[in-house]
Amino acid sequence: MCSGRYWSRSVLVVLINIVALAGPACSDAPEDNSANYNNANNANINSNNANINSNNANTNSNNETNNETNNETNNETNNETNNETNNETNNETNNQTNDVDITDTVHVAYVEELCEVGPDGFEWCYEADSLDHELWKQAVVVVEGGSSYVGGDGIEPGSSITEVDSGAVCRVDDSGDEEWCVEFADGVDDLAVDSNEDIYVPIGASVSDFDDSALCRFDDQGDEQWCADLDFRPRAVAVTPDGSDVYVGGYLDTICRFDDQGEQQWCNSDYRGSPQAMTLTDAGELFVGFGGGFSDAEVCRVDEQGDESGCFELHGGGMTSLNSDTDGDLYTGLTDEEDNPCKLADDGELIWCNSGERTVESVAPVANGTLFSAEEAAVVQYDENGDKIGQVQRLGPMDIAVAPE
Repeated sequence: MCSGRYWSRSVLVVLINIVALAGPACSDAPEDNSANYNNANNANINSNNANINSNNANTNSNNETNNETNNETNNETNNETNNETNNETNNETNNQTNDVDITDTVHVAYVEELCEVGPDGFEWCYEADSLDHELWKQAVVVVEGGSSYVGGDGIEPGSSITEVDSGAVCRVDDSGDEEWCVEFADGVDDLAVDSNEDIYVPIGASVSDFDDSALCRFDDQGDEQWCADLDFRPRAVAVTPDGSDVYVGGYLDTICRFDDQGEQQWCNSDYRGSPQAMTLTDAGELFVGFGGGFSDAEVCRVDEQGDESGCFELHGGGMTSLNSDTDGDLYTGLTDEEDNPCKLADDGELIWCNSGERTVESVAPVANGTLFSAEEAAVVQYDENGDKIGQVQRLGPMDIAVAPE
């Protein structure tokens, strides 16, 4: 605002003249800035157009990104759907039977289930749903009449096999119904049963400090008879038919012998490696399989005092399983994928090997000379000459057992 109050007349005249020459020094009327305004508007419009173009470019970029994301999502969804369909198809295929001649009671411990295998495939499967955790089955023994004991590692749902936090052994009747379960603080890798159906359980398959390692005996009702502490990780167990002698071996190159009351008779830690499997023949001779992982397998006869009394090397591969038939012949399962499984005399003389071309997890001989083998993707039956008779396909068998005759 401008004001001329209290100014003198002469000053006012001078000011009028100056204003006439220079134009108004201050005015309440707005100045005509239409040209500047139009120019500014044009500049703003151009700027807005540039922004709109930029936004259009961003929109196109976003559309491309969204299309890529949607395509990836759709591909993932389609892949999952296809995988589920393929898995269902594969599961149906894996459960097919190919001319297998099963007249014996054969039980197979898969990771998730214990199943009885018959001439038409699976007769029944058992999961151990009564437990609070998943039981990853590792070992099975079948007794006369068709009942069986199954043991393994306790895994929380969603955990990996390396996260073992417990273990259990369960008795299942010949129809696949659970009779009882006993739980432990650690996992179980092997089982043995005597003629009284007492069950021998080496506990501590996952420990590194051996705090929970033990060898325990339970009766056929699941009642504990005794437990003996171990200072190593047990891997394998064998018992004489009358239960008078029990052998347990495992890591730290150790084998121990216990009597029928759970009293330790001796322990030896001077072997050539850690026992991976063991078997007692009907004559009472103990054979122990050494060589796990990438080590070459060896089988040694161990006498009643724990001394090696003869060893023989196998053709290669790590030891996974060792068993014997009523004649005292030995059967081996190896990680070797060329000649596997094999049958040997008790002096190590090779009788036959089959080119199975798969890792053999477990072997179970039958009195008539045939053999059942739990391999990577199937249960395979071999005749007395080592020729394949047939198979039941399914991934993941861990152990196999046949009922005694």
